[in-house]
Amino acid sequence: MSRYAGTDLEIGKQYWLDELDKRIERLEIKGIDLANTEKDYRVALAKKILKLNDVRSGTVKVEIAKGTEDIAFKRLQRDIEKVKYDTVQQSIYQSKLELGIIKEDILNERLQR
Repeated sequence: MSRYAGTDLEIGKQYWLDELDKRIERLEIKGIDLANTEKDYRVALAKKILKLNDVRSGTVKVEIAKGTEDIAFKRLQRDIEKVKYDTVQQSIYQSKLELGIIKEDILNERLQR
């Protein structure tokens, strides 16, 4: 059973096309935000590692650096941006599903005529 019928199908289709456009624009913004927070995290981590002169092992330096409060905060910011990005991706997927349902309803309506 369709949620839309007749003219409502076209209105629903246009609504979800508009939503898809908005969500794709948001994905671009969130992608840029994610890239910037990733850069900030990596630069801060590299600087912190370079300051750890008293530790010989490279792996240990990285783990110590990641455990410091400022680097952990940068990593948290990066992870939050990743969640926001993934959320927008899922909303785009939802829009595509809705459009697919409407397309199917339009085809069924045309076949019934």
